[in-house]
Amino acid sequence: MRTKTFFALFVLLLATLAACSKRVPYSQVDNIDGNGWHKDSVHSYTIDIDNTNDLYELDIVLRNDNTYPDQNLWLKVEWKDPQDSLHTDTLNIFLADEFGRWRGRGIGSNYNNLILYKDSMTYDAVGTYEYRISHLMRHNTLNGLTQIGLQLMKK
Repeated sequence: MRTKTFFALFVLLLATLAACSKRVPYSQVDNIDGNGWHKDSVHSYTIDIDNTNDLYELDIVLRNDNTYPDQNLWLKVEWKDPQDSLHTDTLNIFLADEFGRWRGRGIGSNYNNLILYKDSMTYDAVGTYEYRISHLMRHNTLNGLTQIGLQLMKK
């Protein structure tokens, strides 16, 4: 009897994991080295889209620690579609509230933030989309940011 229960739970766990993997067709997070994120450093992500009918949510993944010197973070997000058209967005992301309390979830001095970039979006064409993220802060090198990434989820 215990073996059947264990097997049923195992199959349920596998089915849940398989369903989750379909919801996240792309996720990549890059480490920012201990010397900080230099203004000239660009993080690149390549996403292959094979269906233009699906709805997606595109998120920026950020991890900071309590040594980050500012309340906000200005980012430039560029993306190139399969027809080589270049698009650009400028984002102002608040990592701390007006009282200096860090946003996001974390343990100790590390905070994870999942920032909604595009919601309920569709892609216009099948093919490869290239995203590039850089910072637009006044500091040449940003300290306190430890990871940055991009995550695409099906709705």
